Amino acid sequence: MLRALSSEGESYVLASLTKNQIKQLKLKKNITFYCPSCHEKVIIKSGEKRIPHFAHQASSSCPFANGEGSYHEQGKLDLFHWFFNQGYHVELEKYLPAIKQRPDLFITSTNKKIAIEYQCAQIGAKEILTRTTGYQQLGIVPIWILGGNRLKRKQNEKLRLTSVDHYFIHQLSNHLPTAMFYYCPHTKQLAIIHNIYFTNLTYATGSIRFHPLSNIHFTNIFKLQHVNQPIYTFWIQEKKRWRLRLNQHPNSDERHWLQWLYLQRLAPSQLPSYIHLPTISQWKMTVPSWNWQSRLCIDLLMKQKTFTVRECSQFLIRYEQNANQFPLISPTHSPVLEYLHQLCYLDIVKRTTSNLYHWNTDFQPHATIEQALAADEIILSKLGKISKMKHEF
Repeated sequence: MLRALSSEGESYVLASLTKNQIKQLKLKKNITFYCPSCHEKVIIKSGEKRIPHFAHQASSSCPFANGEGSYHEQGKLDLFHWFFNQGYHVELEKYLPAIKQRPDLFITSTNKKIAIEYQCAQIGAKEILTRTTGYQQLGIVPIWILGGNRLKRKQNEKLRLTSVDHYFIHQLSNHLPTAMFYYCPHTKQLAIIHNIYFTNLTYATGSIRFHPLSNIHFTNIFKLQHVNQPIYTFWIQEKKRWRLRLNQHPNSDERHWLQWLYLQRLAPSQLPSYIHLPTISQWKMTVPSWNWQSRLCIDLLMKQKTFTVRECSQFLIRYEQNANQFPLISPTHSPVLEYLHQLCYLDIVKRTTSNLYHWNTDFQPHATIEQALAADEIILSKLGKISKMKHEF
């Protein structure tokens, strides 16, 4: 804990004091320090290896009594100074009694309140949702910045995300890209990931940029940076990997999908190239895009020929999570509409009225893997010409 209140009601942040000032505080017999949250007595902890901080007694029942590591404390201080140096009114570890929560940083401006959670340790989905919705109930905008120690990159533009990491995806309004944020106090760099597309349930790609913390303004972290590799260019390689892969240990969902595909007398390498296309709202789905897109095309669109968006949504409801489970993301995302938009552009589907669509092609499986890969590249190159991917409806 970096901040405590004195018996006189003054707020103290030990990390902002010199060693001599901390020594003088320790020598004072008439001053006692208290936790701003539980009001229990706390003691000064200072040494050569750790950032000076306050600590509860071992018997404390305060929910904030568990100590934070030096990595987390240093990152929190760096972010505090980052906001302060930009002119923001920022408070360290402000306790909010109405919801019994204490964000790492609390920012107030003329028309907005922001809670910054700097999360380095693993945390459960339930706790993330409780904290996030708690802030929102008070009209506070929550922003989660993850510790750089949690960033797992596989390639330059590809990262590994756990199922819990999905809850840290932000989109503050319909006009901003999806985003995740990481800060490392060792390198003093802020990593910003924009336009996050999931290739499966574990891996995603996006525009990943690293910025020295001192070189970027807070308001700029939400703006989409220059993209080196457009999503459809990346997806050509993703489709190739998917068609050629051999998963020795498929999970239960994939086994069911492979069994279903076998009953259709199909193999993954034969599926048409308009199956397994990228959708920005894949985070809402409980199965990979090749699973739900193939089922939608084969079991509904091809058989019914004419269909509505509602019918597609009802068909996929078993695979789609409720948007309320992701309160950090604007709720306008629809994987069905994104996918139909691409199929219309490719003339696979034709939109006949505002809400009615017609299947507009013959289902032709690929005869060889070479034919499939060539067709994938043609289709994705066509989609790459869309000037702006529509994912807001």
